Amino acid sequence: MADEPRDDAAAPPRKRARQGDFWSTLGSPRKTLAPLVDQSELAFRLLCRRRGAELCSTPMIDAAKFVVDPTYRAAALEPDAGGPGDRPLIIQFQGRDAAALVAARGWRALPLYV
Repeated sequence: MADEPRDDAAAPPRKRARQGDFWSTLGSPRKTLAPLVDQSELAFRLLCRRRGAELCSTPMIDAAKFVVDPTYRAAALEPDAGGPGDRPLIIQFQGRDAAALVAARGWRALPLYV
């Protein structure tokens, strides 16, 4: 689990994953919904999935606000985002501050697929 510390000393050295390996972990989708500015909320993604989209993404999420503002965080990730009917899902973060981007990526409540 993400909350458990990793014992990297005992783990064998990891090889860099090939692009095809990552793509296969997503189910090798052939039909993707292109990222849309403020138009790819959950309801629209679910509609597109019913019409054949196999991979969708969230609207752009401001990383700095996401990390510090619970109200923004709740609005950015709808309750069922990343649920069984909304996978695989690409969560898009934007921002200028690298530390905020890293913190947003490491947020424990994210519905991680991979």
